[in-house]
Amino acid sequence: MKPDFNQLLKNYEKSDFLLQEKVKVIFTICLYVLALLPVVIFYTAFIVKSTAPGVLLPQIGAFFIISGLLYLLIKGYFSIASHMILIW
Repeated sequence: MKPDFNQLLKNYEKSDFLLQEKVKVIFTICLYVLALLPVVIFYTAFIVKSTAPGVLLPQIGAFFIISGLLYLLIKGYFSIASHMILIW
């Protein structure tokens, strides 16, 4: 069963097809990154047992930054969100 994210991306309904597809790709990438980051953090903290702030803080920061950019993408700020995602 394929999840339907059209309700989340309703701000892009009246946009052209190319922009809608770009938004779907960026949205999917963000979701995958947000799904994988907790696994990486868990692996780093408990399996490798590296609790140094220099190792965990960037991972936790990346999680919050990607979450914020996903929020911007959902709100309709594609240009800002996509450029910031490319930087990170």
